[in-house]
Amino acid sequence: MDGLNLFGTIIEWKGSKYVYLIEVGQITYLAKIIEDKEMAKKLIMRREFVERTSLQGDLNSQSRLNSPLYCFVILSTVDFEGALALLHKLGYDSTSAADYSNLNKLNEEDLEGLKEEIKENENSLPPEVVDYVKSLN
Repeated sequence: MDGLNLFGTIIEWKGSKYVYLIEVGQITYLAKIIEDKEMAKKLIMRREFVERTSLQGDLNSQSRLNSPLYCFVILSTVDFEGALALLHKLGYDSTSAADYSNLNKLNEEDLEGLKEEIKENENSLPPEVVDYVKSLN
């Protein structure tokens, strides 16, 4: 895959949909799109709960907020409204990710949201991804 101009491209690979982030060496970084509305709702509710309890001083919740499991963007891009771009378990072997198909590109709002989510969670995500996103601005 050629990483130029692919950031934010929605791809299909091995029967699932992802947002392409960047390829570094032998690793391709992809954010999995969660289209299942029930699963998305559960993740959103869980993150809201952890955020609330963290604000109340719960140290366990504060450390859980640093988990990539709570790093996601709620999408508004056509055909993906309400789905999540989940930044949990981003890296895949580039040789196995070579066979994919482009489906769409994130809209501008989702692209900016994804960049912000990555920058705000720089301690939870791979440094290559964070550095690349910072270089985009």
